[in-house]
Amino acid sequence: MTTHTPELLLNTATVIEKVAEYIESLESSKVVETKQEQKKTASKVAEKLSELTGDTMDASLIDKLAETDPQILTLLSKMAGDSNTVEPMGEPKDKTVKTAADMAPAERAFVDWIAS
Repeated sequence: MTTHTPELLLNTATVIEKVAEYIESLESSKVVETKQEQKKTASKVAEKLSELTGDTMDASLIDKLAETDPQILTLLSKMAGDSNTVEPMGEPKDKTVKTAADMAPAERAFVDWIAS
């Protein structure tokens, strides 16, 4: 059986406290970084919404937007749109283009009749 001296236990407790402080500092820096990024995103969304509505948004509203769920900010950002980016609306199911040469004679005659 091993006997633990009070000094060894005290040193162990000190090491555990230092590790806990280090982990806490890492977590708090991540939280600060995340909040700054959310604030930046909220500012962009507020700017887009201001452009759409013509109303300016005060800092308290931007802070409230920054505290919302990131998915809600993403949704609001998509709804507000971006004048620099155009999202595609989709593409045709059949990517082959049918020309007059590919049509049956009856179809070609019908298209010619409609076009005249």
